[in-house]
Amino acid sequence: FPSHDTDVLAWFLGAGYFAAIMVLVFFEVIEGSAQIVNIMLGSFGTAFGMAISYFFGSSEGSKEKTKLMDKLK
Repeated sequence: FPSHDTDVLAWFLGAGYFAAIMVLVFFEVIEGSAQIVNIMLGSFGTAFGMAISYFFGSSEGSKEKTKLMDKLK
C-alpha cells in the first residue's frame, strides 16, 4: 500500500470502531443479535489496535531504522 492508502484505511477503522460503540450506547440491540454485535465490535477493536500498532509501534521503528540505514549508504 502507498502511504496515503494506509492512512485512509486507519481512519475508516477508527471511525467504524467508534461509530459501533456509539450505536451500542444510543440504540437498543435487537434481541438475539447481541452475540453478532459483540463479535463485530471485537473485530473492529482488534483491527483498530493493529492500526495503532502499525503507526506508533514496531513498524514505525522499523521505518526509522530503514531511513537511517539508507542515510549511511
